[in-house]
Amino acid sequence: MILVAGKLAFVTGAEHIALHINVEDRNSVETAFKYVMKQFSKPPTIIVNSAGIAREMFLIKFDESNFDDIINVNLEGTFLVMQTAVKAMIEGNATKNSSIINISSIAATRRDVGQSIYSASKAGVIAMTKCASLEFGQYGIRINTVLSGFIETPMSAHVSDKIKETLIKYISLQRWGKPEEVAEVIVFLASDKSAGGGIGREICRVLSREGATVVAADQNIKTAQETVASLEGTEHIAIHINVEDRNRVETAFKDVVKQFSKPPTIIVNSAGITRKMFLTKFDDSNFADIINVNLKGTFLVMQTAVKAMIEGNATENSSIINISSILAKHKYVGRSIYSASKAGVIAMTKSASLEFGRFGIRVNAVLPGFLSTPMISHVSDEAGEMVIKNITKNIPLQRKGKPEEVAEVIVFLASDRSSYINGASIEVTGGLN
Repeated sequence: MILVAGKLAFVTGAEHIALHINVEDRNSVETAFKYVMKQFSKPPTIIVNSAGIAREMFLIKFDESNFDDIINVNLEGTFLVMQTAVKAMIEGNATKNSSIINISSIAATRRDVGQSIYSASKAGVIAMTKCASLEFGQYGIRINTVLSGFIETPMSAHVSDKIKETLIKYISLQRWGKPEEVAEVIVFLASDKSAGGGIGREICRVLSREGATVVAADQNIKTAQETVASLEGTEHIAIHINVEDRNRVETAFKDVVKQFSKPPTIIVNSAGITRKMFLTKFDDSNFADIINVNLKGTFLVMQTAVKAMIEGNATENSSIINISSILAKHKYVGRSIYSASKAGVIAMTKSASLEFGRFGIRVNAVLPGFLSTPMISHVSDEAGEMVIKNITKNIPLQRKGKPEEVAEVIVFLASDRSSYINGASIEVTGGLN
């Protein structure tokens, strides 16, 4: 059952109802939830907080009434609905795999004249979501925020064509978004698929499940062949690649174009290596190994792929997903060079999205957290197990992630359902703090 607070709807199977709610008023919110419980004998397990208002006004012109209007709807309303929903889920024993999605705005991260209070309210939604995810993860409730950009909605209807044309210059895809593109992101976050061989093999499996023809490229051709053998269908192929070597990368793409008469339109850069070593112990060779695979390899594959797409007239709706790591944002002893390489992937992804968006190619990064993969399979001694236990304590969902949970996010980013997501870095960490 789904609750959408704003234009309110509750959905369960084919039975939909509409009811009145004032998200600023605790009694109104609690009454709405009680009505739903009475109607369906269970609380909603998917909550979408989409209520929002804006006032375009210089800060010096704001009076307290306008300030209160915006904060009460955008921030307090989100708080009241979220608090009431979680209480209902706990009381109704309906917390497992429940999901709350709070709608914020890209204005929360930008400087926009006349939007100071609106931006403050939406920044508050982001901060509250982060803290709430720590509190409610222990119950199995996931909480995420969606930051909408410039979307064609009634709220933007008053914007003149001239201003729209000016704003489009700052959007790499060179168009405003559609409400349904935001809705697809929300639906994905609400699904079980977004709950949180290694990641590469799981990505191939999920992509093939969705109907894609998979080219499994690996430096270890036997591993790639084993991956292809595990997939449904016979059209998939395995090829050898060394992502550190431009000639090998270019040869791999030429072989694919020759085989299928067209370039691949979905690229997933998942090659990665790590070395756990203090910075003072690193030699040039270890440094080069990590940077060449994790950062230079991503660069070479991405550059070669885009050139092939342009030459093959296959850029429209193409998607590149680069695998970074949450360690690019966190401090961790012994991972300085690995963290640097993965931070570089994020920065390169953002800039590349600006360059390639005009061709219709989207570029995004995925930041996995602590996963059950071969990269950590060596952790078996007592000290290692203690490290795992300590890290898990900082994950609100209180468990390691699974490769398939990362793969589902990648498949979403590869699909048309994410058609207005570009230059983003999406964390799949269970809320790692």
